[in-house]
Amino acid sequence: MTVADSISLAVLVSAIFATLGGVIILHRLFQNKIKELFDDAHYFVFFFLTVGYVLYALGELSWYLMYKAAENSSAQTIADVYWSGGSLAMLVAFIALSRTLYKEYGTMQKAGIMIVAGIVLLALVLYYLFSVNASSDAFRYFYPLISSLILIFSFSIVLFYNQIKQFKLSLLFLFFANFAILGGDVLFTYAFTHDLNSMVGIISDVWYIAGYLLSGFFFVSLLTHFRTTVEM
Repeated sequence: MTVADSISLAVLVSAIFATLGGVIILHRLFQNKIKELFDDAHYFVFFFLTVGYVLYALGELSWYLMYKAAENSSAQTIADVYWSGGSLAMLVAFIALSRTLYKEYGTMQKAGIMIVAGIVLLALVLYYLFSVNASSDAFRYFYPLISSLILIFSFSIVLFYNQIKQFKLSLLFLFFANFAILGGDVLFTYAFTHDLNSMVGIISDVWYIAGYLLSGFFFVSLLTHFRTTVEM
């Protein structure tokens, strides 16, 4: 087994970890006792966050099992359905979370910081994508751009970290997971056209491993919080 194969297998394992954690949390979210811990806005955010990260991890599973293991080129389409759906669900959740936090604690200064940071990040990602001419596949541009938007809106977690009353550590895991996934998407866009087994491809997989592990830690942290709160 080559280094690239070993890293790809590690990506698969980390994605399974995130998927299992997300499925358990979804099950708990549907239980009445757990649902009572949220108001409607928070339940909406956490439900879409969980669905988004589970779908994203399922995309990784389908990619590995069909494209890598079975060498089935149709896996790209199947994985894109999961990745796209997961990304959109995550974006909706973080937009709702940002809106809630700004509504309660927002200031013009923090809004300005987020807008400037967002413009700079999008500009850098766009410059990179067009400068490397990474791929003729539109999805290879879509993922870094939507990952950038997800990271921008999740930046509200950092801005309002001291004001967040519950789940602040859990949400911080997601912020760093989003950062890692963006890093993976940016590098994968280049490696997809050139060579997935190149050093760039291997490094992109390492970023994805970090992203899936951190999202898995998010689910573990939520589960621990649920158990503690319900028992109390």
